[in-house]
Amino acid sequence: MKSPMPPRPLERLLEMLLGKGSGSRAILGDLREEFSVARAQGPVALAVVWYGVQVVVVGSRIGLGRLVHGWRDGEMMGSMLQDLRYGVRSLVGAPLFTAVAVVTLAIGVGATTAIYSVVHAVLLAPLPFAEPDRLVEIGINTGGPGWYGSSPAQFIDFQEQLETIESVGGYTTGLRTVGDSMRPRRVEVAFLTYSTWETLGVPPIRGRVFNEEEDQPSASPVVVLSEGFWRQAYGGDPNVIGRTLQANGTTATILGVMPGSFAFPEVGIAMWIPFRMNRETPTRGNHFVNVVARLSADRSIEEAHAEVSRSAGTAHASSRGVMR
Repeated sequence: MKSPMPPRPLERLLEMLLGKGSGSRAILGDLREEFSVARAQGPVALAVVWYGVQVVVVGSRIGLGRLVHGWRDGEMMGSMLQDLRYGVRSLVGAPLFTAVAVVTLAIGVGATTAIYSVVHAVLLAPLPFAEPDRLVEIGINTGGPGWYGSSPAQFIDFQEQLETIESVGGYTTGLRTVGDSMRPRRVEVAFLTYSTWETLGVPPIRGRVFNEEEDQPSASPVVVLSEGFWRQAYGGDPNVIGRTLQANGTTATILGVMPGSFAFPEVGIAMWIPFRMNRETPTRGNHFVNVVARLSADRSIEEAHAEVSRSAGTAHASSRGVMR
């Protein structure tokens, strides 16, 4: 009976890494033989994972050898062939240890991938906003340690008085119970002023965002969903616009869906709800409104800092918050 063969895509990748030559053929032959042994002694999934690990090890060894030691192909193949033969035979001779080692390495590779994904999303990938270098956060210091959000009255002042700022958005976050009494779930939500959409400059992938009229205290409830929540709760239904959902016992109409990259103000937000700030009698002593602003095209952060400080006395414009 013909011996089991390694997965062809993995073997093909290994061939590309090794290149041509007698050393390459020897390594491929040894690994093919040991895959057959591993396949006979245990589950096929474990044998496939083991072979995949060998591909990773070989690729890493080739790159590191060329970078650090300046290996030529012949020298590299000779050393690698000797090491791999010894390592392969040692691992196959101890199947329990091999299984633990493979699982540990797989977890390590997965963790490294997850860490890189977070680093890429937070530090390397461009911010998912229009002209992000013009976005700033406005914080308030009330005389004690730390910085806080603005009061509703100060937020309105910023909107009406600042000349270095093109647009100002306000937001807070919280939790809402979504669904009826039979299938309730708690989700993270953000409450935005309608002006936040213009400030950030990100369009929805479906439907629309709420406008000034829908952000009034007396307006009918509406929501904008995140792409993740839309896919999870509605299966990505393209006809979700106009449907209603229950949030804290209130029926709200779904207006739109934001792209998955729009993680504002933080990752995990399921939906955005109108802030509905009371602009008739706004309070000035309660600093709970987080403020994001967009600099005017011809103004600098230093100019905005000075103007905000003059306007509020204890305010400070910075790139903290949005620019993280």
